[in-house]
Amino acid sequence: MIIYLASYPRSGNSWLRNIIGLNWHYLTSSGYPEDWEKLQEICSKKYELKEEQVPDLGDNSLNILPTDSFASYLNPVTGQRRLYLKPGCLNWLDDKARRLLAYNSNIFFVKTHEKPYETYYEGEKVLQIVRHPVATIWSYYVYHKNYRESAKSIPALILGNVKFGSWSDYHKEWELASSRLDLNYLSIRYEDLHQDEIGAAIKISRFLNFFSLPSVHHFFDRCHQRDPMRYPTGRKENYKGHLSLEHLQMIWLLHSDVAEKFGYKMRIDDDDDVVSSSRELKIID
Repeated sequence: MIIYLASYPRSGNSWLRNIIGLNWHYLTSSGYPEDWEKLQEICSKKYELKEEQVPDLGDNSLNILPTDSFASYLNPVTGQRRLYLKPGCLNWLDDKARRLLAYNSNIFFVKTHEKPYETYYEGEKVLQIVRHPVATIWSYYVYHKNYRESAKSIPALILGNVKFGSWSDYHKEWELASSRLDLNYLSIRYEDLHQDEIGAAIKISRFLNFFSLPSVHHFFDRCHQRDPMRYPTGRKENYKGHLSLEHLQMIWLLHSDVAEKFGYKMRIDDDDDVVSSSRELKIID
């Protein structure tokens, strides 16, 4: 089985991954290249992550799957080892590989920021996290500024002149895919995780058919303490004092139609401060 953890960048994908890891002890593979040695070091103490030869999963799997694509890790509760796809797996997950892994009894979690596939196979599910466009775009801007050599401007991010396109275009395509996936798709709002993390985690456990209920939470507070630059408070008010009224109006002009489908709204207040303006578009969820 393959379970895709899908999100537009800076929408809370790491939150989903940690809910699943802390409560049910599954590691999520990044679909994108990462420093393998660093990842092993981080995961070595608890999970004993190590490289493995390509397992024989049947159906000519040894000829379909790349030779350096697999690793394994320890379930710290049961002591059993689980298979793991090494970072960058989206580069080789073509239709044949996806079908092979989807039909297999192993559960593979894969992080993705990509738009949906045209077709999904039996044994593939999508768990998606959605975040308000204002908070997402501001967080994306801060991430580019702190971690990318060529930072994108706020208008470029609003317009979607970035690798994964615009916030609205991304979610429009996933809206269409969700109807095709039907019961194999679940959407969680980032803001609902803040409001009731355990309640959202229970929905996730039911969607994934995990019988044990979640008990570990307050993930975001721990991450903020460990790395406040990469994980700021996560509150939707973080944009205050940074985005101008013009930026906020531009976001709402371009993205309101899609945002309102997720229950997001905005209004203009006269008593809050925004850069170069005494009026603010306020997020409501």
